[in-house]
Amino acid sequence: MSKKFWKETLDETAVIINGRCYHIGDEDSKSYFRGFGGALFIIEFFDGRVVRTTNLWENGVIPPRYRVPDNARFRKLEYPSRYQDIRDIGDRWEPQPDKEDEERISRECEEGKRPYWMKDEPVPFE
Repeated sequence: MSKKFWKETLDETAVIINGRCYHIGDEDSKSYFRGFGGALFIIEFFDGRVVRTTNLWENGVIPPRYRVPDNARFRKLEYPSRYQDIRDIGDRWEPQPDKEDEERISRECEEGKRPYWMKDEPVPFE
């Protein structure tokens, strides 16, 4: 990738983790496309901020000549122990429900809009 690409990409909104550059997309986007297919990420910035996103976009490994220090790390999500070994896919974890998701999914099950779901099973995200 070109010098111009990295100059534009490594802006103040860049998330740098393990030498890779990411950007956080708009959570309220109406677009069908979401970074990493909508997987949930929790990012802890070294300045103390914590961001939860389902719209993270990777720009790639930063070449050595453009390398800047990391400014964040991924926080691993907690799972029921029986799923821990099958959900770990490196630094990224699959979406898991928060309280709002659980309430919405339960309500949709009761209304017959989706199949029944037990809370200790994997989340039935579309």
